[in-house]
Amino acid sequence: MKRWLRYWVGRYRLAWKYCPVCNSSPPKMGCWVCEGSYDYGSSPSGLGGPLSAERALLWRTRWDRVMGR
Repeated sequence: MKRWLRYWVGRYRLAWKYCPVCNSSPPKMGCWVCEGSYDYGSSPSGLGGPLSAERALLWRTRWDRVMGR
């Protein structure tokens, strides 16, 4: 049950374009989803930019693969 809930909480974070593992701000360099990218959120952050659709799809694919979906 806990893993199922964690999966959906992570998907919610991804819907808002934030990393479900490290929360993106500040990113962790060893994160297996975002790999320390400063691209997150839906508005420019000054350090990176808004998360592109391609990168969001890549993050979601990594999340789904590791979380077993």
